[in-house]
Amino acid sequence: MKKILLGLMLSVVAALSFAQTYPYTNPTYIPSAIGPTKTYSAPAVYSFVSQGQAVLSTRITGTCTSLAGTLQGSNDGTNWSNLNLAAIPAGTSSMSVSAPGFWRSDIGGFSQVRLNITALTASCTVTMAATPTGVVKTDPCADPAVQKLSKVINQSSSATTKVVDTSGTTSVYVCGLVLTAAGTNPTVTVTSGTRTSADCDTTAATLTGAMIPSATIGVISLGEYGGTIMSAAAGYQVCLTTAATTSVQGVMTYVQQ
Repeated sequence: MKKILLGLMLSVVAALSFAQTYPYTNPTYIPSAIGPTKTYSAPAVYSFVSQGQAVLSTRITGTCTSLAGTLQGSNDGTNWSNLNLAAIPAGTSSMSVSAPGFWRSDIGGFSQVRLNITALTASCTVTMAATPTGVVKTDPCADPAVQKLSKVINQSSSATTKVVDTSGTTSVYVCGLVLTAAGTNPTVTVTSGTRTSADCDTTAATLTGAMIPSATIGVISLGEYGGTIMSAAAGYQVCLTTAATTSVQGVMTYVQQ
């Protein structure tokens, strides 16, 4: 009986010695992290330490009069870089905050993150939380959490006209495009570029070939599969270049981040 009990005890000890405990390095377990909720009424810095998390959510609530702040990341605690914030649920991006809201950001590669509040004259409450998986880098058109925006297309002559203007250093991801064109042998081309004296007149690039609906009138419909169908470089406008047309009507759905 003693031998049996001794054998059972040795088995338990052996099992415990090989049991996976945290922290454990193979595989690495990276938990979610939740920062404290803090309230500020003057310029301040909210600091957050990342331990391998990839996505950060930042929520700011309160009156927040004259709020001005930037989200910054560092890998040494000395040198800081501004980070992009994607609004939830709108999907629009910004490099700063000026009002209460809820944002998410990619913080992969940063060991520390901070909200650097440089101006504030009324009470604001800040909360941060981070998760190990990176959902920010998914296709924004295919991500159901990202709200899609739209712009009406109403072009009455052959020209190059912006559909979506620039917004800081964000990129435009076109999710869908529906067009009708009238004229003699009309062509429609989606282009991108920056503006010097006219829309998309500098560093111009074509995002599609010259599409020909028909000799008189037809319909172009792109984006039925729910993903990005084309995208512009960061800081570029998205334009429509038409030729031999009397009218182009339609709608473009997109995400800008």
